[in-house]
Amino acid sequence: MLRGAFVRETLRSIARTQKDEAEFYASLGLANTVYLGEGRYERDSARFCQYLVPVGADDCLALLK
Repeated sequence: MLRGAFVRETLRSIARTQKDEAEFYASLGLANTVYLGEGRYERDSARFCQYLVPVGADDCLALLK
């Protein structure tokens, strides 16, 4: 029950901010940004692996338990 309410509110929040975020990032001129390394950025970039952690839906659900 709580999980469903959390997901619904998160989706509403995303819908409200998505347009503003898209406009903001478009204003930064990042549309033509290309990762020059080998493979996929989030899986193969040493910097990404060192400083960031990809979080998926299952990870979020695990945090709610």
